[in-house]
Amino acid sequence: MFVTLAYAPYVYRTLPLQRGGLGLAAHTGVPVSRPGAAWLDDAGAVLVETELGIGVIHDFDLAEVMGYLCASSGEPLEDGALEGLLTQLPSPDGMAAQLMLAGYALPLSLIRSAEVPGRFGFVADPRPTLGEPEC
Repeated sequence: MFVTLAYAPYVYRTLPLQRGGLGLAAHTGVPVSRPGAAWLDDAGAVLVETELGIGVIHDFDLAEVMGYLCASSGEPLEDGALEGLLTQLPSPDGMAAQLMLAGYALPLSLIRSAEVPGRFGFVADPRPTLGEPEC
């Protein structure tokens, strides 16, 4: 069976943590215990790599996640800074900011959306090989 992905293998939703801060859970309901890194793509989507795999933050939760963005130095981002990050694509040093999730400061790098499947090793629209049935 083949499944066409809208963007990434996982969709992450935000959830408040008991100890404070912001956590994530996959669309499957599994909570994330260890986010590793984050990317901002050229369309403004935020991707997070976790122990489950790469996923995109649900667009309903994007505004909340943006509240946990800070500059590489750890200082809060000023108004309009996100727009400035998008104009830096691709960033010469690879890191534009940090995203505070689940108690971790994740480096937020910039990535082009077209590069995501190859970078993370998945096929967004898989098809059977010649002669194989669709399902």
